[in-house]
Amino acid sequence: MRADVRIPRDEFVKALHPFRTLRKAAQSEEAILSLSEGSLVISMGGIEMSVKAEGMWEGQARVAGRVLIAVAKLPPPGDPMHIVIEGSEIRIGGFGYPVVWQGWAPAVIRLPMNASLDLILAVGQRYSSEEIKRAGLTKLVDDSLRKRDDLIARAADALKSLRIQASDITAWVEEFIRTRVDLDAMHLDE
Repeated sequence: MRADVRIPRDEFVKALHPFRTLRKAAQSEEAILSLSEGSLVISMGGIEMSVKAEGMWEGQARVAGRVLIAVAKLPPPGDPMHIVIEGSEIRIGGFGYPVVWQGWAPAVIRLPMNASLDLILAVGQRYSSEEIKRAGLTKLVDDSLRKRDDLIARAADALKSLRIQASDITAWVEEFIRTRVDLDAMHLDE
C-alpha cells in the first residue's frame, strides 16, 4: 500500500507537541495514523490529534510511538512536511522508519492519556489480542501484564507467612479488574 500526504510544517509540529508529554509507558505504544476528511489523524497514548493534510491515504498505519516522539522533539526540515508510506517504511521529511499498514478499521480501544495500570489491564481482559494489536496497544498491555505479575509476586512474598499464594492474589486481581474497572465509564471526550 502507498500513502503520500503533505502537511504544513508548523501545524504538524503543533499537532505532535502533546505527544511529548506522554509517560514512558505510553511512548512504547504504537501510534495509529490515518487520513479522515482532509486531515491526518494521529492517535497514541489516549491522545488523538488531527492536522490538515493533502494527498492520498487509504487505511491505517501503525508506527512505533517513539518515532513520533522523536519527530515531535526534532522535526525534520521542509515545508510542507512530506509523509510517504511505501511497503513497510514510512518516510517523514526524508527520514525512514518501519511501519505496519493495515486496512481501514477504527481503533476501537480508547484510553485516557497516561492511563493507569488497572485501566490497561482491563483492556487486556476485554479486547482480543487482534483488537489490541490494531489499536497499537500490544506493547503497553504486555508491559502492564509484566508489571502486574511483578507486583503480585512481591505481594505473595510479603504474605507468605499467611499462606497466601501468588495464584490467590492473581485470582483476586483478575476479579477486581473484571468487576470494578469500568472502561465504559471513562469520559474521554470531556
